[in-house]
Amino acid sequence: MTSASRVVSFFIMAVGLCPFAEPAIAQQQPSADGVHELANRIDDLIAEKWSENDVVSASPSDDAEFLRRVWLDIAGKIPTAADSQDFFANQSQGKRRQVVDELLNGPNYVVNSANFWRAVLIPEADTNFNVRFMLPAFEGWLRQRLDEDKAYDDLVSEILTTPVSRSNAFRNRNALNPIAFYESKEIKPENLAAATSRMFLGIRLECAQCHDHPFDTWTQNDFWGYAAFFAAMQREPQRGGQWIS
Repeated sequence: MTSASRVVSFFIMAVGLCPFAEPAIAQQQPSADGVHELANRIDDLIAEKWSENDVVSASPSDDAEFLRRVWLDIAGKIPTAADSQDFFANQSQGKRRQVVDELLNGPNYVVNSANFWRAVLIPEADTNFNVRFMLPAFEGWLRQRLDEDKAYDDLVSEILTTPVSRSNAFRNRNALNPIAFYESKEIKPENLAAATSRMFLGIRLECAQCHDHPFDTWTQNDFWGYAAFFAAMQREPQRGGQWIS
């Protein structure tokens, strides 16, 4: 199964892991799928910044460097001897893109990406036994979504809109779902606000939790206004009608 979005995400590596050294490589291979056009646009933007800061690009990697790096980046491990021999023996001009396509459409990509995102989203699993207990369901859900080639925004949206309560966190521990993300943050609005702003927005908003941010424009009101979104999460009542906090 061809995965266009995966190819776009990793195609920069396919033109040498340093495409900005020789941008003509991509321009000589026009493609109907738009991958080369996107790569050229990225090249231009980065080359512009490099020029502004007097940065000199590295030379393109040789085949051995490329193969090792692309396997580590996409598959999470080094290539086998057989895969290396096949790649070195391949004399076609597009062999680098070919190996990227093969890796993106293989099982190692899903496993490696799931491991990476699990570590990013739930670092607490390294020290919290309760969270670690729920990891299989989260990792299974994550692998399933990656295998389906789910778009990143859809993945984040599903995490943020999953119904969560203290009761269903453990009751549904065997079902594939992202509830472990909430359990790792103790389902606290302030923890969820800090984690999601950092992971999904690239902003360390937690610095404004107790006072206005000392180095940025974020205020304490900004933090708690954002945290209020998670305070409004629906919670299931226990038997007897007592709400679970």
